[in-house]
Amino acid sequence: MSRSDWICISLILFGLFLFLYGANFYNEIAGWAGLVLFVGGIVALIVIFVYHLIIKTEPDKKMVQESVQKP
Repeated sequence: MSRSDWICISLILFGLFLFLYGANFYNEIAGWAGLVLFVGGIVALIVIFVYHLIIKTEPDKKMVQESVQKP
């Protein structure tokens, strides 16, 4: 897992903690901040996953053959 994945997972966990803290102590600012961090972390993970799917391309076969033939 990459560093960005770990950061997003930690944001999700911290957001969940803040949301539960805000719900338990009736602190609406902490609750909303936790909800935003939780949803933001999930959205960031999805965006990173889709980005890596889009930029992943197969190497050009002609370039691979030329690099193999050259000493």
